[in-house]
Amino acid sequence: MNGSSAGTFVPEPSWLTLPFWEHANRGVLCRQKCASCGYDMFPPQFACRRCLGTDLPWVSSSGRGRIYSFTILDMGTDGRPLPQQKVLADVDLEEGWHMMTNVVGCPPDRVSFGMEVRVVWQRLSDRINLPVFVPE
Repeated sequence: MNGSSAGTFVPEPSWLTLPFWEHANRGVLCRQKCASCGYDMFPPQFACRRCLGTDLPWVSSSGRGRIYSFTILDMGTDGRPLPQQKVLADVDLEEGWHMMTNVVGCPPDRVSFGMEVRVVWQRLSDRINLPVFVPE
């Protein structure tokens, strides 16, 4: 990851994650789905966690889900206080896969378990369009 001038970390795509970021750049949230057993995978893997299959096409998601779990962050990764609190959440997407992400667009104290959310995009660079979630 690279730091931006605003202090936000910008992910650096690898050979494994590049298809995810290419889809994200077009505003499409996606995950891998094993062609052998149908298992949905995220984050990206080189083999299926269920059957070890390697035919893992990328499929799109609706971008809608519910907050499964979350935490409110007060400190950055460098140990310094954040200018404002952030919400890091595990979102259970309606297709049955999970994604760790940020929840934006509402005060942290209004976020709740089971809250319905949808993806929106936060442009970090010309190559990185970051999926974040807002309340429905």
